[in-house]
Amino acid sequence: MDPVGIERVLTLEGGYNFRDMGGYATERGPRVKWRKLFRSGSMNAFTAAGYEQFVALGLKAVCDFRSTSERERNPTDRKKLCVLTYWARDYSQSLGRLETLLRSDDATPQEARETMLEIYRGLPAEQAPAYRQLFRLLAEGELPLVFNCSGGKDRTGLAAALVLTALGAPDDVVVEDYLLSNKTFGHGSPDKGYAAIRISPEVVQIIGGTNADFLDVAFSTIREMSGSVSGYLRRELGVTPEMLNQIHENLLEPSP
Repeated sequence: MDPVGIERVLTLEGGYNFRDMGGYATERGPRVKWRKLFRSGSMNAFTAAGYEQFVALGLKAVCDFRSTSERERNPTDRKKLCVLTYWARDYSQSLGRLETLLRSDDATPQEARETMLEIYRGLPAEQAPAYRQLFRLLAEGELPLVFNCSGGKDRTGLAAALVLTALGAPDDVVVEDYLLSNKTFGHGSPDKGYAAIRISPEVVQIIGGTNADFLDVAFSTIREMSGSVSGYLRRELGVTPEMLNQIHENLLEPSP
């Protein structure tokens, strides 16, 4: 539970890593509104009760960052979500090195770490179309909204970090939210299937968890691409000052 008594990690039956992004402090003072913005892993395994819990949250929009093959392999029943907007795009995720690692019987923790760092270097460019859509919906007030990928930690984790940064959250808060996925790892996680591929528990922990170094690499790439996070938001995601002001109004509590 959050200190104010509102649950951050929600247990939706059949869901994974479903979290409310409300309550976080910003450097200017206002906190992020509760029950307006959520992040999640794949929602394809919701039970009937899980869908009912989802609908009870009153969500209007879903941004599904999963690739075409991921959605085809594990389709979400959109009708049962009862949302006005369900956004996804057709693309193939660049996971060549990770797939090679998963097929290896002797993958090392160092190889797993290097693979994850490479994936995070590619996320800012690969996921720019998805992040652009997310920020557009936030500016347009399509709330409450949830964004997700498969594990809810990498593509979703960077998206959450970008949103919190855009809202003015300090770095330690951004990292805190990102690392929270480690506490949900292994509890209904789709990554539990890694064990069947005969890779070591140490490797599973690296590729199935989050690490501040991974997020640092993504943000370093963003700065290389655009000079700063604000430059990336403006140039790569098309977030105008007017849109940013609207996002602040939509997602931040009124100033004291």
